[in-house]
Amino acid sequence: MFQSPPGRLPPLRSRGRLPFAIADRVGGLLFSRRLPRLEAIKSLVVVRPERLGDVIGTIPALRMLRRVAAGKAIRCLVQPAYGQLIAQCCPGLVDSVEDCNAPRRSSPAARQAALFIDFQGHRANIISGLRQAATGAGYGTRGLGFLLAHAATLERRPVWERHLALLEDIFNTSAEPADVQLPWLHISAAASSEASAYVNDGPRPIVLHPGSGQPNKRWPLEHWVMLGRELLGAGVPLLISGAPSELSLTHALAKGLGDPRLLLPPLPLPIYAGVLQRSRALVAPDSGVCHMAHAVQVPVVALFGPEDALMWGYRSPRVVNVRAEAPPACSPCERTRCRRGDLLCMKQIAVEQVRAALESAGVRLAR
Repeated sequence: MFQSPPGRLPPLRSRGRLPFAIADRVGGLLFSRRLPRLEAIKSLVVVRPERLGDVIGTIPALRMLRRVAAGKAIRCLVQPAYGQLIAQCCPGLVDSVEDCNAPRRSSPAARQAALFIDFQGHRANIISGLRQAATGAGYGTRGLGFLLAHAATLERRPVWERHLALLEDIFNTSAEPADVQLPWLHISAAASSEASAYVNDGPRPIVLHPGSGQPNKRWPLEHWVMLGRELLGAGVPLLISGAPSELSLTHALAKGLGDPRLLLPPLPLPIYAGVLQRSRALVAPDSGVCHMAHAVQVPVVALFGPEDALMWGYRSPRVVNVRAEAPPACSPCERTRCRRGDLLCMKQIAVEQVRAALESAGVRLAR
C-alpha cells in the first residue's frame, strides 16, 4: 500500500527548468528508488522551508504528517527565526526544530530508517535531506529530482493544498478537515501579553506592511501614503510594520503620514503574530505576513502582481487577493525581477481597489 512506482518524475517545465527536467528524465532511467513501507520508517525529516510563507503554508501538511505517522519522530530543518515560530505557535506539531544551516548529524542506522520530505522543490534541499535520510520525497522541480523515491508535479493550486496532495500520494491516504482548520498559529499568553504593549484596548488598528522580500512585489510608496491618509482621515487607527531590512521604507511611510508613532519595531515572529491577532486587518503585498495574518484569522488584503494568487493566495471570505483591474499581459510572471523594469502590475493597483477590498473582507471603515 505504501509504495510509489519508480521513475515517477515531473513533466518538462518551462521558465528555466527545462535543463533540470531533462536531467531528471535521464537520471530516472539510471536510478530507481522506492519509498519504504510506513512501518519501516522511524523518523521523518521535513527539509528547509525557505521563507515565512513557505513555513506557514506547510502547517496543514505537518498536521497531516503528525496524524498519519503517529508515533514517528518528526524533525523540521528550518531557519532559526521560523523554528521559533513553529516551536511557540504550533506546540506538539514536530518533535524537534533544528537550524537548517547546522542540523545534527544522523547515524547510518538512523539515516536508513528515516524519510525526508522536501516541500520546496530545490536541489539543495534534496542534498541536505539525503544527509539525514536514505530516502526522500518531494517536488524535485529544480534539479536532482531523480534522487527522490517520489517526485510529484508542481501543480498550479494553493501551496497548502499542494503539500497535502503530496502527502496523500506518499502515504496513500486522504487529508482531513482538521488538518486545515484555523487557526494555524496559536498565540501563547506570554506572546499575547507582549503584543498588548503595541496594540492598546482602544479601536483595533489596520496594519500596513509595505515591504516584501522581493522588491518587484512592492506597491509604490505614494500609493501607501494615499491609502494611509484616507484611513486616518476616516478615523481608522494604523500601525506600520516591516522587517529589519525594510526600515527605510517603513520610516518613509510614517514620514509621509506625519506620525512616527505608527511604526512598529521589528518584533520576534510569535509576538508579531500576536499583534496581528489583535488588529482589525492587514494590508500587504503578497508576502509571509499575509500567510501569518490568515493563520491567526485576521482579515487580509493581499496585493498581487508578479505572483500567482491562485498558488499563493487563500480562498476565504476574510482574504481578498487584489490585482490590477487591467494588469499587463506578463502578469503573473512568477519572477523575482521585473523584466519590463517598470513594475506596472503593482503600480496599476488603485488605492480605491484596496479600500474596497478591506470592506469586502468584512472590515468596517468609519466614514
